[in-house]
Amino acid sequence: MGLPNFRIQDFVEILILAFVVYRLISQARGTRAVSMFFGVLVLVAFAFFAAVARLETINWFVDRVAAVWVLALIIVFQPEVRRLLSNLGRNRLIRFFIGVRERVIDTVIRAAAEFSRDRVGALIVFERDVPLGDFAERGVRMNSDVNAEILWAVFEKKSPLHDGAVIIEGNIITSAAVMLPLTDNPAVAKSLGARHRAAIGISEVSDALALCVSEDDGAVSLAEDGELTFYPDLSVLKAEVLNRMKGRA
Repeated sequence: MGLPNFRIQDFVEILILAFVVYRLISQARGTRAVSMFFGVLVLVAFAFFAAVARLETINWFVDRVAAVWVLALIIVFQPEVRRLLSNLGRNRLIRFFIGVRERVIDTVIRAAAEFSRDRVGALIVFERDVPLGDFAERGVRMNSDVNAEILWAVFEKKSPLHDGAVIIEGNIITSAAVMLPLTDNPAVAKSLGARHRAAIGISEVSDALALCVSEDDGAVSLAEDGELTFYPDLSVLKAEVLNRMKGRA
């Protein structure tokens, strides 16, 4: 009796299924979903046993309710599935293959140009490899697409979200009105205000890029690794951000 044909596709499918199950268990750990998940595994094992033992009545019943099971699992595990998909979107390997979306950066740069023209202060932080979830939790959750209307609604001078930063993770705005740590570097010019100091501060404690627009003179700058650089030419700034965010979603 020869071994069954085993294709490379079969190996890839097993890896994918194992990864998905592992991530589901990881996300469900410490929640009520754990016991429910193992309860589902018991039902699946019972169905498998019924199929092997050729218990026709039970097999008939399982076939009829299989579609309902899938829908029920989606409903029961909705928070865990949503969290899993969100975390998958932030996975470094997946980000590497997806790449950064130029549209998001282009939207932010164009918004920065308008903020600069109208003297509207803004602080926009791009997450890179170091997660900014702890900081995002301190602000107002958004989880919205990156578009000019939302950025204007956040940073418009009369907006209650005006003070603080916007954090962009991947291709979404996760939070607004985020209070960031201010740099305590004595070498930073005393003429710089809280917004610039916050931009430098977040770049000191993470690898994030922080784009800052001055409310006083409209100057646009970018903080990285504790250094603040001003960009009179925003086309140059866009190229710099694209280069630094390359390979990130």
